[in-house]
Amino acid sequence: MNMSPANAAIIDEAYISPIKSILFIDDKFPTHADLLKKSLTTDTEEEHIEANLRDIATENQFDHEEDNTHNGNIDIEEIQEEHDRSIDEHVLRLTQSCRENGYIFDVENNLECIERDEYAFINKSDLVVLDYFLTEGEDSSHALKIIHSLAQSKRYNLIIVHSTKEKQDVASEILFSMKNITYENTEREELANAAAIEAIVNENIRHILDGSEEHIKTICSLAGSASKEKVIYFTNQIISNNFRSTTKSKSDLVLQSDIASSTTPWIAAKNAFIVVTQKDIASEQDINNLIQELKTALTEYDPGIITKALHKFANISKENIYEILNSSFSTPEIRAAALLTALNGISSIETHPHKANIIANRITHAILSAASTGIASKADQFCINCIDSLQIENEATIHRACTTAENANCTMDKIFLHANAMACCEQKPHHYITTGSIFTQEDKSWMCVTPSCDLARGEDFNASKIIFIEAIKLTKITDSNRIAKALKDAHKGLYIFVKTTTGVDVYSPYNDSKPNLHIDNFFIRGTTFLTIDDTIRLYTVEADEVGYSVMSQQSNVIAQLRPDYASRFLSEKGAWKSRIGVDFFQYKPE
Repeated sequence: MNMSPANAAIIDEAYISPIKSILFIDDKFPTHADLLKKSLTTDTEEEHIEANLRDIATENQFDHEEDNTHNGNIDIEEIQEEHDRSIDEHVLRLTQSCRENGYIFDVENNLECIERDEYAFINKSDLVVLDYFLTEGEDSSHALKIIHSLAQSKRYNLIIVHSTKEKQDVASEILFSMKNITYENTEREELANAAAIEAIVNENIRHILDGSEEHIKTICSLAGSASKEKVIYFTNQIISNNFRSTTKSKSDLVLQSDIASSTTPWIAAKNAFIVVTQKDIASEQDINNLIQELKTALTEYDPGIITKALHKFANISKENIYEILNSSFSTPEIRAAALLTALNGISSIETHPHKANIIANRITHAILSAASTGIASKADQFCINCIDSLQIENEATIHRACTTAENANCTMDKIFLHANAMACCEQKPHHYITTGSIFTQEDKSWMCVTPSCDLARGEDFNASKIIFIEAIKLTKITDSNRIAKALKDAHKGLYIFVKTTTGVDVYSPYNDSKPNLHIDNFFIRGTTFLTIDDTIRLYTVEADEVGYSVMSQQSNVIAQLRPDYASRFLSEKGAWKSRIGVDFFQYKPE
């Protein structure tokens, strides 16, 4: 795949240049501790040396069939010389080239150390070079468990799998293990042309594991009237027969892969990028060769702009976070002022059960705000280069560019739903209820339209104090036609889009029968601060034939409108139409 020099430079900046530390995981590599022990043994008793050298010779499969004894005793000096001569030149080239190129490197060869604490030890380096067989023989289970762990970690990992086995075969086994294809030891329900289908699957396993639609279509056409789900199930059972002993992950970890056509097979997971390289001990292979193969594979993968930017920002924060924060809080006076801001109004929450959480939240927000601003300023040029690489010619190409650049496998209406949710709502609710807070009680929803100044409490917390709030009742839209209309009319500012864990919910603040707002009244006792799980108890007063009764219910705050959009509804509650709002994204299907 031919990539532009500009795009190759972007890949280099985001992934290759930030590599500072390398961890080799290989049972044949000596650790620093191993080398130190070897050095120390020169001053120990001869009998201890003899035992150690015999073990080393066995592990490295030396051939000692010749008689190396004198009067029944092992010639220690001869074994020592043979051991020194047989030090793996491949190991030396890799580690020496790390030092020559300025990489900090470490080695781990002990499976007990590797697998302790759920692989926490190995999840710290910028690049992992992993031997595929970490025990004698061809047992890949330990390497696969390491890959699965790194692919599910909370940081992005670059992994080079190094093996003397044919690399496409290794990549196939890794990809199968990460896809979590379930094998059922039951008699398969035969399809039409089953023998021909089985032959095609076995000949094209790598393409099918890569998700080749072309091969699936061919198989479906041979299967006649069978459903696609039935064909895929049949295909998976055939593939599983080729990997019966493979250690599998508990969930599907794969985003994208190319093990069939790439000269350097690669697999992209959510939090890891894996390439498979050939371990060629006889050649002059060094760390530069391995990293070049990694770069080639990353360039073929070419993750989207946002994906690359996220990984770049993570590297920036790791490399420069202290510099950014130190410049943002450069003097004791500035740091004292930041602390004063966090502690301001502490008397009003003196008895609040989560007082410490609230203050810590304010301090954290100040630090992260400063850090994110610094990171953004350092990352601007990187994003400019990414955008330039898209080569957007006109507005008509924007939609296509967005989906292809981010490998978005969904319809455009879903993308517009998320875009509008980002436009009108902040990423996370505040730790208190304020203008624009959206809250729910069971299947009902409201939006607070009380001015934020009326919700601020300057005096001490007092449970007898009553805070009055007004809220617009929201109608959740579930009909697909009405959602399509909301997207088409989004620019009119008549709808609210809220991101959820499963997608985007659409709400209307207006009654169905007539275009006006329905206002409900609630009361809060003492404070507007939320609990740690974003809930707050709200009270209502209801009248009956006898008198009045006070009802209370726990409410969940699920979203926070951006101030400029919340101001629109605050003004509209005052009985006049406002043009205040945000720039929504109008979706007009072609």
